[in-house]
Amino acid sequence: MAVALSLQARNGFPPARSFRLWWTYNRVALRYLTASQSRWTVVFYEDCLEQPTRALARLASFIGLKGREREEAIRRAREAIKPRLRHHTAGGSPAIRLPPPTVRLHEHLREIATHLPP
Repeated sequence: MAVALSLQARNGFPPARSFRLWWTYNRVALRYLTASQSRWTVVFYEDCLEQPTRALARLASFIGLKGREREEAIRRAREAIKPRLRHHTAGGSPAIRLPPPTVRLHEHLREIATHLPP
């Protein structure tokens, strides 16, 4: 996962600490949001870089934008996305063994993100 590589490069964290930190933050957020009465969604950073129109269309739908306002918001957000600023990708790194709880939580979050309407 890119976050572990980023924490390792920026903070000198070993991968195990990086994964534990990612898991802790995301698990706490998921518990809080699941228990709340608020509407919420999951957005993956890499989706915004790799499939910006699709990711942004899902966000626009989630917040209720329609028609011209929706299209303009997507256009402006696409202009703000700068893939060249991406420093780390998990896909281009040597194989990192992810702890099983991290894998399960990532898969669960991906499942939530996948079931958003386009």
